[in-house]
Amino acid sequence: MTLPNAKSKEYKAWQTMKYRVNNPKFKYFDKYSKLGIEPEWVSSFKLFYEYMGDAPKDGQRWSLGRIENSQGYFKGNVRWETSGQQNRNRFMTTANSSGVTGVAVRPHRDKGMRAIARWYDEAGKSCSKSFCESVYGEVYFALACDFREGMLISLSKTGLQYADNHGEKL
Repeated sequence: MTLPNAKSKEYKAWQTMKYRVNNPKFKYFDKYSKLGIEPEWVSSFKLFYEYMGDAPKDGQRWSLGRIENSQGYFKGNVRWETSGQQNRNRFMTTANSSGVTGVAVRPHRDKGMRAIARWYDEAGKSCSKSFCESVYGEVYFALACDFREGMLISLSKTGLQYADNHGEKL
């Protein structure tokens, strides 16, 4: 077996995995360092590659992902994921001030506030729909939350689901 070189997607994924878990300079080190890595993968790209194999080469954007986002990089919990899978497997950002994953509240010109529901479609493309307080009244935020939930249900019917812990605080 010939190993991919240091410029390959597979090698870069291995390096990034180790950086997230082991480097205190990484922005989310406190979170990732608690998750861990398969012990034999820490020092052996060969063993990591033997387990993961080549990333698919079908024209989509693939990266290393964790099936259960609250667990580390271990056998049985890692796979090659499309950007759509990765997007649906994210934690709530620390910048979220609405308290609801995928719904942001922002001022809307001079017309009060607006709630923006965001989700990722089948291809992993970011989508959004805005609900303005000036149009919907005091229920604008609830409408955005309900709309986003409906989009997630619709996606799940196509077999595309968000991770169980999607939206937990990072």
